Amino acid sequence: MTGFVLSNLPYKTKSERKSTDAHIQWLRSNLDQDHCINKIRARGARKKWAIKNGLHARAYDQDLPMEYAEKVSVYVALKNKIRETEWLQAQRSAMLLIAWDIDTRITATNEKLDKRIRGNRR
Repeated sequence: MTGFVLSNLPYKTKSERKSTDAHIQWLRSNLDQDHCINKIRARGARKKWAIKNGLHARAYDQDLPMEYAEKVSVYVALKNKIRETEWLQAQRSAMLLIAWDIDTRITATNEKLDKRIRGNRR
């Protein structure tokens, strides 16, 4: 597993914000050394807040400011150095498999060649 998402954590009222912030803080302090909180995204009504702030109705389509969030999603990701290590390990495994396949084919070809050479000597 490379990462995970905690979706739709309540964030509308002051008590929900306090509770969710405490959970996020607990999560930060208890993640293993290979993972980190990548981002926290606000969820909720976007058009209403954009218009109230004098912006275009679609202004908050990409990112809703946390102050207007009704819910939040917390993205936890695998740290880059771990992903790179896993990628290198996968590369090594693939290359070892290819090397084994080539070695097996060379051995089979050598055996066939030896049989032919021995057969021609008789």
